[in-house]
Amino acid sequence: MSVSIFLKNKVRFNHTVISSGRSFRSLSAEAGLSSSTIYPILNSDKRISPRVAKKICDTLKLDFDELFEIKEDER
Repeated sequence: MSVSIFLKNKVRFNHTVISSGRSFRSLSAEAGLSSSTIYPILNSDKRISPRVAKKICDTLKLDFDELFEIKEDER
């Protein structure tokens, strides 16, 4: 069994980023990520690496559980 990290709520994430005064491009720059990493997270159910999730949380000053959820994959 493996685990995957997903965005918990896309609408809430969008609101959080925008209300913080950031664009998604500026969020990616501040977090040290490429915008090609951020946009697929917003547009699909893309799995997120622990490193990327931590960088986003640190930049937005939010706890992991506020933005992301861990799902177990039964393989």
